[in-house]
Amino acid sequence: METNKMSKPEVNPVNDAENMEDNLQDVITCDPPAYLKERPKILKTILDDIGNTPLLKLNKIPQQESLECDIYVKCEYLNHGGSIKDRIAYQMVVDAEQKGILIPGESVIIEPTSGNTGIGLALVALIKGYKCIVVLPKKNSDEKVNTLLSLGATVIRTPNVPASSPDSDINVAKDLVKKTKGGVMLNQFENPSNVKAHYCGTAEEILWSLDDNLDMVVIGAGTCGTLIGIAEKLKERCPKCFVVGVDPYGSILAPPLVKLDYEVEGIGDDFCPKLLNNSVVNRWVKTDDKESFQMARRLISEEGILCGGSSGAAMSAAIRMARILNLKSGQRCVVIMPDSIRNYMSKFISNPWMEVRGYMDLYKSNVSWWNEPVSKKWIRQTPSVSYNSTVTEAVSVLKQNYASLVNVIDDIGALIGIFTADNTRRCLADNSLNYDDGLDKFTVKKYYTVDLAKKPFATLGLVSRMLDIAPFVMVVNTDPSPKMANHVENGTTNGSKKHFDLKNMPHIVRPLDRRPKILTDMLNGIGNTPLVRLNKIHREEGIECDMYVKCEFLNPGGSVKDRIAYRMVTDAEQKGILVPGKSVIIEPTSGNTGIGLALAAAIKGYRCIIVLPEKMSDEKVNTLLALGAEVIKTPTEAPSSSPESNLGVAARLSKEIPGGVLLDQVSHRYPVEGLGYDFLPEVLDRSVVDKWVKTDDKNSLQMARKLIEQEGILCGGSSGSAMWAAIQSAKMLKRGQKCVVLLPDNIRNYMTKFISDPWMEVRGFKSVPKNVGLWWWENKVSDEWIQKTPSVSHKSSVEEALNALRQSRALLVNIVDDKGSIIGVFTADNTRRRLANLSSSYNDGLDKFTVKKYYKLDLSQSPTLGLVSRTLDIAPFVVIVKSESPTLQRPIGVITSDDLLFHVSKEKHTNGK
Repeated sequence: METNKMSKPEVNPVNDAENMEDNLQDVITCDPPAYLKERPKILKTILDDIGNTPLLKLNKIPQQESLECDIYVKCEYLNHGGSIKDRIAYQMVVDAEQKGILIPGESVIIEPTSGNTGIGLALVALIKGYKCIVVLPKKNSDEKVNTLLSLGATVIRTPNVPASSPDSDINVAKDLVKKTKGGVMLNQFENPSNVKAHYCGTAEEILWSLDDNLDMVVIGAGTCGTLIGIAEKLKERCPKCFVVGVDPYGSILAPPLVKLDYEVEGIGDDFCPKLLNNSVVNRWVKTDDKESFQMARRLISEEGILCGGSSGAAMSAAIRMARILNLKSGQRCVVIMPDSIRNYMSKFISNPWMEVRGYMDLYKSNVSWWNEPVSKKWIRQTPSVSYNSTVTEAVSVLKQNYASLVNVIDDIGALIGIFTADNTRRCLADNSLNYDDGLDKFTVKKYYTVDLAKKPFATLGLVSRMLDIAPFVMVVNTDPSPKMANHVENGTTNGSKKHFDLKNMPHIVRPLDRRPKILTDMLNGIGNTPLVRLNKIHREEGIECDMYVKCEFLNPGGSVKDRIAYRMVTDAEQKGILVPGKSVIIEPTSGNTGIGLALAAAIKGYRCIIVLPEKMSDEKVNTLLALGAEVIKTPTEAPSSSPESNLGVAARLSKEIPGGVLLDQVSHRYPVEGLGYDFLPEVLDRSVVDKWVKTDDKNSLQMARKLIEQEGILCGGSSGSAMWAAIQSAKMLKRGQKCVVLLPDNIRNYMTKFISDPWMEVRGFKSVPKNVGLWWWENKVSDEWIQKTPSVSHKSSVEEALNALRQSRALLVNIVDDKGSIIGVFTADNTRRRLANLSSSYNDGLDKFTVKKYYKLDLSQSPTLGLVSRTLDIAPFVVIVKSESPTLQRPIGVITSDDLLFHVSKEKHTNGK
């Protein structure tokens, strides 16, 4: 096979610390494309699974937009690290190793990034044994940060400033390279390997799938490596192809060159990367946040494509250009889908996040106050300080007013930001700032506001939806006067043994060969997941046998449950149980089967209702809602036999709703089950199980983190359970024997859970980090400064609990049993949510309004202020109790970020530290 070649772009050196331009070749050479080879039965590492992503033909959106041409999407979000940037990360590292720029055991990879390239580099660095430091702006999501940290990368956050600023991610990274021994900045913005990865890989895969016949390609641009690499190859092999670059408004890659804030991540920039070659781009299209996020949600809910916001931007641009070019029937357009929803679970995947920006219609609630306008009468006033004030002065104002925030105003009294106790505590605790830094560095400039002067007037319903995703809402009045008006922190406003006949089930029989050139829908991407050989974990445990993992989390919906969801739906259709256009799918689930069913329902056009316990993660709920499913939550503590359990509620709904069908995964013989139940599923056949292993949370979640940190396997907690059990059982196996472990789901659903270090630390699953830079970190909590909270009996009414909140003006009320032991807390925020969502009413008992899952620390165990601070990183408050016996925990009070900041700043001045 001939080697492909491409001229080298005019670029600066790969390594900004040293001049290594001579190491760059004059041409980019490509090995035979991997997609032309059969995928090996066993992958040596997870890096071998990068690339060869599916090309999917869209079935609904083009027709709804009255387009005649065929539109295909390249599903780059199905790369193992979750984005197209896995390709360039691997290519840059491999090329740098070959040129001697990266030296194993000596070099440190340092990279400025909006997140996805950092995740790709962290993944490659982990597998290859490099230390990795990622520098990214604060505007990028916490999900990206948690993923980077779980992969072992060091993360440095920078302000959202222009690239020319010395505080920008690029310049901070360059400075780190100079200061770090062995530091190498691969510099994706200038590195020709960025272009090479797509010229030799992505473009070749597209051409193979479409037999070198396509008419238009649409690609979002950031570093421009994807755009230029694909465009260069297509112009060589398919000269008629019209290349469209996509750039968000606010970026200056394409005109208009106006710098504005935009929320779509991964595309656009405030400078032009040197990889950009406009000669291969036929047209630029500018997109805005609204159309991008709305289209991304449509791709999810209508096509079952779990993609990120930049995919929505590209798709929106593709529709626009298909109309402008008047593409006809038989012509083909390919759109690149760069990354997945994993990084945006708290952003555009959240309905309230979309609603408060005007990207979705506001949720309609029937509560009496929902449509009332916000009134000055009950707004809580907050103090102000000048932007010229010191941090110490701002903290003093917080203390004097016992407020959680202070307005930061300019010389004419206009609001320019806010100073909060929580943000200040975080900045001090992670040593990123100290009291000597200017107030501007502590000022929060992104927050939610409603304007009393703006029409239509903001309603209490809008405020309520804002409070679903934020701890407070600022109220301002932009009247003609330059003076600032009102502000508020509103934290209160065993079955049949029948065997399967695969001949009668053609929909699940699939040859184990390479992926078809084009998927007809995303359901055809289910299955054929990679088997990867482990290299480290089992060896550390002294296991002699070979161990492999079946990566079921790489299914399109993110879990092994995609398989059974697709199968249940297809079987039910064949048997006439599900009738398109009439039936409603109803299923009780812990989340993953629901996501699989919602995916199938979105593609096949069924209404889908998922019933799941309240304890399930918000990530699962938001994914279900984004797929168009309706979600009903049931009490976590309700046993399966209770009519209030998710099984009981689903069974009732299936009888009450016309066309309702309960597919019931636990009563039919499907080959995969979830982890643990409080009843025996009918499909359980103990005769085929040789050994049972019981696991606990600590071992499971620690092992899941080891799979991520040592093998780069981005799996969920149940995968840790399976792996821990496998290690225990494999001790009896010898060298040459083989053990396969099934890894059910991925990290997407657990970004705020075990992927978060503080979440692990407060449960004792990970050690609280030492912080020698803070004198108070190891100090013990004392009840002298704990904010005392009132208590009410569990037999009290909701009205009595509310009265206790009002009278005490406390953050919460403790709910205690007859002995005075705490059994839960009653909060204004949880009560508001329940009332707004109509899941409870004042006539319900106090038990339904009682929060039973919350963070608490026991004074009898001498918790440190460091542990309190780490808990406050993931919770708005910490309940402090004191155990008097194994069955009696008396509530002492609560600690918030305000309390901790006020205490340590007081001690700082008292002790002169």
